[in-house]
Amino acid sequence: MNDKITKEARGVSGRSVLTGAVVLLLLAGGMVAWGRNAQPANQTRFRIHMLDYAFKPAHMVWHVGQTVTVTLVDDSDSHPGKAHEWMVGRGPNLKQTVFGPRHVDGFHVPFFKGVDVKVVSGHDLVMFMGGAAHLSGEPVKDVLRKGPMGPMEEMSGFMPLLDGKGRLTISFKVPDKPGTWIYGCFQQSGQHFTNGMRGTIDVVEDKPKA
Repeated sequence: MNDKITKEARGVSGRSVLTGAVVLLLLAGGMVAWGRNAQPANQTRFRIHMLDYAFKPAHMVWHVGQTVTVTLVDDSDSHPGKAHEWMVGRGPNLKQTVFGPRHVDGFHVPFFKGVDVKVVSGHDLVMFMGGAAHLSGEPVKDVLRKGPMGPMEEMSGFMPLLDGKGRLTISFKVPDKPGTWIYGCFQQSGQHFTNGMRGTIDVVEDKPKA
């Protein structure tokens, strides 16, 4: 009788230890994933990878008044690489079609309207439209892909369009436009955006110290 109780107790104890180990592993994995996705406080330099069909990272935090530097890298793994664009705003434009409303070419409210944007460096851009932003720094023609461009879709707003393996670095002071903004790629008549190529930016105002 005592042997049976002892065996059962050992079984319960073993299961408890195993359950505890699994919980610890899950917590450790969650902490690692959180660490990979968390953004350091007051980060001012960002590298955005343009994948097929996603942005990495898909979320950022910008602080009003800070000067941030954003580097866009087209990491398309298609052959040949797909061109991707980066547009930031609110209210994605929709067009009525026989299949219902679909995303087209950007946003009703453009984030970069009136913003001074410095072009730091870049190469292999298919197109670069300043929209209502004020561009300075490297001349746009110096970051465009050399050679024939081919047919382009009609776009509006601030929009760099990178060829496969293209890269662009820009710098700007975050304007006083707090809230959540969306960035996305609208290539192929909005299909990239529909496929999930989008992300969000939280623009926050730093509260003055008491």
